[in-house]
Amino acid sequence: MTEIVLPNSCNLRPASAKDIWSIRKLVLTAKLDPTQLRWQQFWVIECEEKLVACGQLRNFENTQ
Repeated sequence: MTEIVLPNSCNLRPASAKDIWSIRKLVLTAKLDPTQLRWQQFWVIECEEKLVACGQLRNFENTQ
């Protein structure tokens, strides 16, 4: 597995409730479906105190 290294000014972290509007903005800008957004399922990359990327990790029954 390849290690991903972020610039020193960036941080990967679990999303918090304060991130919901930034997550919504990123999702809508990418023209993705905003109906299943639960900030608790997201990880975000923050650079210089600005959220610049996010990814949602979800569990589905009967899937791997």
